[in-house]
Amino acid sequence: MRTTDLPERAAPLVSVIIPTFERPESLQRAVQSVLTQTMADLEVIVVNDGGGPLESQVAALTADPRVTYVRTGHNGRVAAARNAGLRLARGRFVAYLDDDDVFFPEHLTTLVAALGEGGARLAYSDAVRISQRKEGPGWAEVSRDVPYSRDHDAEQLLLTNYIPTLCILHERACLEEVGMFDETIPVLEDWDLWIRLSRSCAFRHVPVVTCAFHRDVDGSSLSGRGSSAFPEQEARLRDRYRDAIRQSPRARLALYGHLREPADVAMAADDWPRAIALLRGLAADDPDHAAPHADLGLALLRAGDLAGARGALERAVALDPLQDACREALARLLFASGEAAAGLRVIEPAIARHSDNADLLVLGGDLLGLMGALADARALYQVALARSPAHPAALQRIAMLGP
Repeated sequence: MRTTDLPERAAPLVSVIIPTFERPESLQRAVQSVLTQTMADLEVIVVNDGGGPLESQVAALTADPRVTYVRTGHNGRVAAARNAGLRLARGRFVAYLDDDDVFFPEHLTTLVAALGEGGARLAYSDAVRISQRKEGPGWAEVSRDVPYSRDHDAEQLLLTNYIPTLCILHERACLEEVGMFDETIPVLEDWDLWIRLSRSCAFRHVPVVTCAFHRDVDGSSLSGRGSSAFPEQEARLRDRYRDAIRQSPRARLALYGHLREPADVAMAADDWPRAIALLRGLAADDPDHAAPHADLGLALLRAGDLAGARGALERAVALDPLQDACREALARLLFASGEAAAGLRVIEPAIARHSDNADLLVLGGDLLGLMGALADARALYQVALARSPAHPAALQRIAMLGP
């Protein structure tokens, strides 16, 4: 239901959506932080997300004609509560605030000014995080910090959500292009929307702290509800935007580095069977990405599976000709199997790119020597010594060749 039934007012500049659930005290603080903004052309839409009646507690707040209060019949999906507020919103711009967080007085003025500069349809500021714990009837502050302050990076946003919800102000019209919050998502629904918005609207970061969000160490803050579902939902979102991630070499490699961490732990513990199994899975999941094939090949080589290592290293080099560590490992395998000409073809591009690398020069000389091209081999050993006069392998090879 809606507790305000006032004559229709002119559309405000900004609509602020506040979902709430069973926290009337902190809700009053949140709403007051909006009503005391230096920019008064706004409306506040409070959405009671299936909690107990709050009419008596918010009566003083709804006396302000800028406040609308609506109660819904669902709970547990904050996306649905925010969408209920968005359907009532009339402002040109939309901002979001959880019921346990606050805007500082200049918050909306700062972000509206940023969008007024042109070129962007979404602006976001920085927020201070206040960690607190329950003590008796109240709360005690444990610490405060500013955990996120990053200029917009669409590729990075595919991998991690670095924009707290309360920091954002965007044109309401953007939602007509990308849709509202996904109500099928139990958590991280804000991250999903930011990704969709980033593909349609320009972002602008304002590196100024204009608001504060609270993190209850017992996990009871609104943003912490459902936090046990975060890892699974992170994986689902990355799968949802898999194609976009794979179109960005930087994002693709960064995601692979994150997914490789369990294999790194296994390798550090010398658990090579587990590491290899994990790397096989990563290579199968992204078969056209060189990095997992490269790491799999090197791990198989370390475990003594030469045939498997060769296949993985060849795949890595075929996918990314600049994988010079793989080229070196593969060339050494080919040398060991007597395939000198093939090994030389593999290592020559790496030598050309790293002509000061004495180890590669010696390897090239060894392959030439195996082919019987001793004069050419000597020449490469001499270049290696010019780069590294005390290189033991180069000195040994020169001594073996004689005068």
